[in-house]
This record gives sequence, C-alpha cells and structure tokens, in this order.
Amino acid sequence: MGTAFPIECITYLSTGTGISGIIPNFIRALCLLYFGTQNAEAITKGTLVYFTISGLIVFSTVFVHYKFSNCKFYKFYMNKAINSYIITKETKDLLVD
Repeated sequence: MGTAFPIECITYLSTGTGISGIIPNFIRALCLLYFGTQNAEAITKGTLVYFTISGLIVFSTVFVHYKFSNCKFYKFYMNKAINSYIITKETKDLLVD
C-alpha cells in the first residue's frame, strides 16, 4: 500500500519502520539499566514496565492507523491506486468502503 503514495510518504514509511525497530530496543536497554538484572524481582519489574510501554505504543499505533485510514489524503491515494490497478482486483473490495 505504501507505493500508492507520493515518494515523500514512502520515505516517511521507511524511516518510521527503521525507528520502530530501534525504539523497543532502546526502551529495553533503559529498563535493564534502571532495574538491573541482579535478581528475579528486578527482572520482573523491568519486564512489566517494558511491556506496558510497548503495549501503549501498539495501541497508539492502532489508533493513528485508524484515524489515517479514514482521512481524505489516504482515501484519495487508495482510490487512485485502485483505479490505476496498482492494487489487484482481489484486494479492491477490502480497501473501499
């Protein structure tokens, strides 16, 4: 679906994908530094904090995706892609309201 958008948007998509791989590792490293790995209780607390933050990120991403897929910008480029056969006919019914 990313190829249906302008080149700037494809760049943003690629950058966001790269950052989304770095952020969880950075958060985990911070949890390990803050809570340590000395005993089971510290590891458990660090793991709970890590998964809580990760869960919040996932839910916020789902919310942003929902909002984006309902905006005029998204619908314009998806309809343009569907009409120019960038997207196959099998997936057309899934994308259009």
